[in-house]
Amino acid sequence: MIDVIFHLCAKHFNKAPTDARNGLEILVENKVIGDNSFFVYSQIIGFRNRIVHGYQQISDERIYEIVSKELGDFQKFIDSILEFIK
Repeated sequence: MIDVIFHLCAKHFNKAPTDARNGLEILVENKVIGDNSFFVYSQIIGFRNRIVHGYQQISDERIYEIVSKELGDFQKFIDSILEFIK
């Protein structure tokens, strides 16, 4: 998700985001994703950062809950990107 955000910002909007959330802001400004999506995708990125960088302990149960119930948000992101690149 983060790589796609950076790629779109660089290739399509000639901008280098300072971080993934800034990249999301660029996508919102250019109507690739909606304002509502910014919040959801920002939370996904934050959760990823907590896991990858070990900012805090994440329970196995919480990870299971997210991957079993909230993967639809990734599909919405993919659908938005596909719609944009068509």
